[in-house]
Amino acid sequence: MKFGFRILSLTKRISARFSLKRYVRHSLGVKMPRGVGALTNPKRALYNKIYSKTTIGIDRLGKTKNKRKNNYKTDSAGGLGDWLENNSFLPQSDNLANGRLNYFGLTEWWNSEFSNEEKDHIVKTLPDGESLIRGGISYISGTAIDLLSGLAGWFNNDIDKTIAYRILKKAESMITDSTDIIAVHFFFNSKLKIYYRNRNNDPEALQEAIRACKQQIAIAPRVADAFRKEYKGSVLPRHVGYEQLAIIEEKEKKWGSVISLSKEAMEHGWNGDWDKRIKRCEKKLI
Repeated sequence: MKFGFRILSLTKRISARFSLKRYVRHSLGVKMPRGVGALTNPKRALYNKIYSKTTIGIDRLGKTKNKRKNNYKTDSAGGLGDWLENNSFLPQSDNLANGRLNYFGLTEWWNSEFSNEEKDHIVKTLPDGESLIRGGISYISGTAIDLLSGLAGWFNNDIDKTIAYRILKKAESMITDSTDIIAVHFFFNSKLKIYYRNRNNDPEALQEAIRACKQQIAIAPRVADAFRKEYKGSVLPRHVGYEQLAIIEEKEKKWGSVISLSKEAMEHGWNGDWDKRIKRCEKKLI
């Protein structure tokens, strides 16, 4: 993962500005609404989000941020579902067995796990909810676990937490030894964040969050190797499992455990303020 200033490339800027893909998108109006990438390619979306927060373009120095205008409605009354239906050049189908869920063989689970009211609520909550159940899908970047991890995050609140829990349960049941290890890593990210957020309104949530932290930490060495292979030349990002478990342990005044976790995270190369955490806890032991 890169930190600091982005390298300015005039050649790449010109190429992007006058690319054929850009011309087609702008001419036909097929640009997708913001937020769709979290479902179509969660791994890339998360990487881009981290990259945008840890780096800055040299040409942006001194400029104020402008809020981007969203040209597409994303509420339940319209949004991407209507937009998809109104663009005839996209694959069309009224068959509810189609869409992203069917692509990954999740239609039977979808129909048996959720009531009609819940399914309607899920579809209307997502910016492109209709694509879950409609549309001819020939290829999706990412895995079923990527899709479900991103889907669960939309229901991380007190009212919808049981929906998120059931989605997470299904995703975890699909993990095998051959599952992409980075996808598994990001799944545990979603799991621990969702359960930790609900720790005050669910008596079992905190223990589930701790379990997810430990599950993510257990695969940390393999994930670190995979990150370095896929993103050559970049430092590792922050590791949510190590950080969240360290926070929990520190609140419980388990100073030795926090120090051990921090040193282990540093040893594997995960980014974070581990030195400060170690020094803080060492003072507590004195």
